[in-house]
Amino acid sequence: MASTSTRAVTSDRKSSRASSSRVVPIAYDEFAPSSGLPITANGKQVGLLGSTAKGRGLALLRLDRVEDAVASGTALEAGGITIRAVKPDWANFDWPGEAKVAT
Repeated sequence: MASTSTRAVTSDRKSSRASSSRVVPIAYDEFAPSSGLPITANGKQVGLLGSTAKGRGLALLRLDRVEDAVASGTALEAGGITIRAVKPDWANFDWPGEAKVAT
């Protein structure tokens, strides 16, 4: 059995990268993908597409998985259409691809 301190360190490591799903704006350049489609990166689901219209939309994204996609240069796709997560001006949380804010 792991010691209490080992479990605490493991727990801290997991929570530092815990899944953080957020509804965020997205953009696309092609035809509008259908609402409700899974959003994938390299075949792995990273979120779910919400509403879309005229090159913009909303999506529920797991930012930890989007971070992995950004780090590897992998595009996000919904129904074969490339989409981009767009950081909203009001966001006060860590954003994939940006330097982490010291707390």
